[in-house]
Amino acid sequence: MYNPFAIRSPGARLPSYGALRETVEEDIEVLRVIERGAAAHPSAPLAYFAFPPAKSDNDNPSHCDDSGAHDCSSNRSSSSVRSPVTFAQGSRIVAHLAARYAPLVSTLQDSNRLVALFSQPPIQLFFHQSALWALGVGVLFFDQKMERVQRDALIKPAQAIIYADLKESDMEWVRSLDMPQWEVPEDEHVIALADWAEEQEKQREAADKIIGLKKGSGETRPRVLPTSAFFHSYTGYMLLQFIVGQPVVVAFPANKTSCTVIEWLELIASSNAAHMATYPQVASDMLKVAEGAERYERALRDLQSFAVLGAAVDADLGDRFKAFGIKVAYNLYGLSEFGSVMLSVSPPMRLDTLLPVPGAAEWLVMRPATKSLGGQTLEWEAWSIVERNPKLALNVALGGINATIEPYPGEGPDQGKAALNLSDLFERIEDPKSGAITWKLIGRSSDVIVWADTLSASAVSMEARLLKSLRDRLPPETIEALQVFGLARPWTALVIQTGDQNAVRNVLQDVLDEFNKTPPAPMAIIDAERVVCLQDGLALTHKSTVRRRYNERAFESWLDSL
Repeated sequence: MYNPFAIRSPGARLPSYGALRETVEEDIEVLRVIERGAAAHPSAPLAYFAFPPAKSDNDNPSHCDDSGAHDCSSNRSSSSVRSPVTFAQGSRIVAHLAARYAPLVSTLQDSNRLVALFSQPPIQLFFHQSALWALGVGVLFFDQKMERVQRDALIKPAQAIIYADLKESDMEWVRSLDMPQWEVPEDEHVIALADWAEEQEKQREAADKIIGLKKGSGETRPRVLPTSAFFHSYTGYMLLQFIVGQPVVVAFPANKTSCTVIEWLELIASSNAAHMATYPQVASDMLKVAEGAERYERALRDLQSFAVLGAAVDADLGDRFKAFGIKVAYNLYGLSEFGSVMLSVSPPMRLDTLLPVPGAAEWLVMRPATKSLGGQTLEWEAWSIVERNPKLALNVALGGINATIEPYPGEGPDQGKAALNLSDLFERIEDPKSGAITWKLIGRSSDVIVWADTLSASAVSMEARLLKSLRDRLPPETIEALQVFGLARPWTALVIQTGDQNAVRNVLQDVLDEFNKTPPAPMAIIDAERVVCLQDGLALTHKSTVRRRYNERAFESWLDSL
């Protein structure tokens, strides 16, 4: 949850950080990277930005044929990504914004100089974060998909909110806040600022046309930045950029919230990106859509790395990456509270299996969570012992996480020690030859269904099987989401959210027959009369996973009628 130490800005002066002299000095050093870069390599690329999509139907990626039978990129120009903002231009923009914000920042109380940023999409305020950093102000990004209750909880430490380009429902929430509210004018949105800096620097010889900064025999290619600003993932990539001097490319989704598969592929191809990270299902859909589209195939194969994160990974995804020609793929599991926890080792290990990152074995404890009728452990919980996890211990001491620290309930020497339940479930996998142990992410602890006969199974695993079976039979993005229901009931039901209900109904019985051959429990069998297809209705999280308990309440009357 909320972690100001992880997401706070370099130079921010929050109450508890005064004693952390070494950390603060290191943070301030990060700020100087842009300044040094502007002096040493003024024409080197700092960031690439996608232009806002044209409003005509011809430019709407949703009008492409996602079957992969032809190159959908023909509907979009390769100039959809703007020429890069250089280090010199970026430094000029940050200085300009810092001067603009200085009078406003002077009104903040020194006890907690934290400001919230909220825009739709986050790209609009890309440079504003750095300007606030330069003024010693902490920054908290808000994501459009955050629930109201999360926003209300996370906004409390902030003294003001800066916003831009919000829809009316989000504006209503901003107006309800009892704090200063600063609206960003259109001429300080990201593309307008980039154009302004370019105009200011006209005397530089074609600075905006330089593709990359030469390093030896190669060139620096950008890393794709996520569209969501959930907690510190957005700022994390930006800090990586500042520290290693690697540019980022930032998408501008047509719906202002999240990119479609076609938009991601077009962004990678247009920007010559080197690194990409996204959720497993999005990655799977990208491979499917790109197949047969030469431009997109080449763009994916030219990636230097492709990371999947944030959700369970299908066992065959690693093989699909390899068959497609992706050079390096890895699976990263981590938490906002303290960063990376587990990482896949590939090749030759499967992409869906994980090992603790270096150092994590010191504080990571796996504990049995559920058992089958035979007493065999089916799922395991992951816990972190606070006293052995320096990052978590520091955040707890500073009061910077919105999570429950509780006595570790397991047996052994750690019993009773302060610990954090990572709230995810894993499957333990033992290599039959070497005996090596790896872990497979199954889903959240709340994703376990316990039927009326007390048998239980992972809803995420069931949904993954159903989703794969449906998507194997349908065009990409036909299925937006699905959820199985069965908590405390003697049967299982299914809700499918789709924009093409007829197409789903045509393949539904085959999908159910395939699933029902090997159900995880007798009550997991799904009959067609307990399936409903809807255009909308399933509430989703910022990761596009289902809000399980919320949906159970929303569909309660329908479930009671079955």
